[in-house]
Amino acid sequence: MNTIATRFRGFLPVVVDLETGGFDAQKHALLELAAVIVDMDESGKLYKKHT
Repeated sequence: MNTIATRFRGFLPVVVDLETGGFDAQKHALLELAAVIVDMDESGKLYKKHT
């Protein structure tokens, strides 16, 4: 059985994207944060479930 729970050992897979104003956390701001929860179809392909 190929389910999302077995594929990721019971963890909830979340893709996170961060956009910053530079590389130095002391000087540059966090500009944008995005997170997407993924799920898996019957064939094992991942797709966007929630944003």
